[in-house]
Amino acid sequence: MSVFDTMAPMPERQLDGTSLNVIDADTIRNEDTGESYRFPGVDAPEVEKFIGSKDYTTGTAGGEATTDAVYELMNNLGYTNPKPRLDENGEIQMDRGGTRIIADWYNDEGENFTARGLQEGIYKPTEFTNASEGSVKRCCMILQLNHLSLLMIGLQPET
Repeated sequence: MSVFDTMAPMPERQLDGTSLNVIDADTIRNEDTGESYRFPGVDAPEVEKFIGSKDYTTGTAGGEATTDAVYELMNNLGYTNPKPRLDENGEIQMDRGGTRIIADWYNDEGENFTARGLQEGIYKPTEFTNASEGSVKRCCMILQLNHLSLLMIGLQPET
């Protein structure tokens, strides 16, 4: 018996009313078109999966939980509108492997999912995090530090 015989199938994380499937915490696939999208400027743990028909990748700690959190947040708050990022020539940006479109995801209120994911602590910023996304993360870190500081001196922060 091989490790592949004991693997559970990947959970289905299809966003309600769409053909969008959350593959892992930084990848969405449109099952109708076959296009795959990558969230820009974030680092997320991986889930174990087959890539293509043969290549297997192991997951990393927190991969399933982070992917579940991304799925729940996207599904419950309606982040189903991709907007591909363009390079300086107006061409759609692709990931390093050339297989996923780099795209921001928005809900109907115009809120950006990457910024929300950084704010909620789902993602860590990377060198590719843009200035506005990074400033959201810095503000959240400052609020968390202020909250922790108040707790350390015995005060109850306002909620």
